[in-house]
Amino acid sequence: MNQSVTSRFARAGILSLGFLLASGCASMQQVDCNTADWFSVGLTDGSNGMQASRASEHQAACETSPNSFDTGSYKLGHENGLERYCTTESGLTAGLTGRAYRGVCSAESEKQFLSGYLLGSSSRPKQPSLFQNRGPQ
Repeated sequence: MNQSVTSRFARAGILSLGFLLASGCASMQQVDCNTADWFSVGLTDGSNGMQASRASEHQAACETSPNSFDTGSYKLGHENGLERYCTTESGLTAGLTGRAYRGVCSAESEKQFLSGYLLGSSSRPKQPSLFQNRGPQ
């Protein structure tokens, strides 16, 4: 593959990544804000290992919604979600899939999570870099 084709693929990849990142800035759509069950939103975020600061993103995204953000329900859901996330099994899955750990677990549950995470990340096959220098073609 010549360098101009490689450059086009690289630019297309970077543009696609930019669009994905930009679309992820708003944590919720306005329609979601109007019908949100804030406990469930917090539960999902916690179960996915998201930091509690994610609440402020939801709150900002929904500030014009008639359904106001319920901090207490979100926080309770998030804490329940972290109980699901901060386990050895979840750590193993996160490590195997290469997900970043955001330091969300309590000191006690972090030990369990990290034991799985370290095992998973050390067992994950190393992927060659997309932009690896392959020398002259």
